[in-house]
Amino acid sequence: MELSELSLPELLALQKKLLVEIPARHKQEKAGTLADLQRLAAERGFTLSELIGAEVPVDGRKNRGPVEAKYRNPTDASQTWTGRGRQPAWVKAHVDGGGNIGDLAI
Repeated sequence: MELSELSLPELLALQKKLLVEIPARHKQEKAGTLADLQRLAAERGFTLSELIGAEVPVDGRKNRGPVEAKYRNPTDASQTWTGRGRQPAWVKAHVDGGGNIGDLAI
């Protein structure tokens, strides 16, 4: 494909397609490479985790461990929240009532 022969709208359309295609191809290449390395390790009687000394996620995402709670309900100490995800009703009620989320910090 000779880029100098394309019009500006054609170039812009190509650019838009590339912005979608490049990350998708990168993800495919990464997954393929990981599969190749796992196969090669298995052929030699190892797991990839054993060879690199780290946990290798199956789906390509990092494994997250549990997170410590950062906030506690002052009226019920058994209710805690890590600060991740949707706010529990007791946090929302406290903030909506004019309270500061920092008041709930552990």
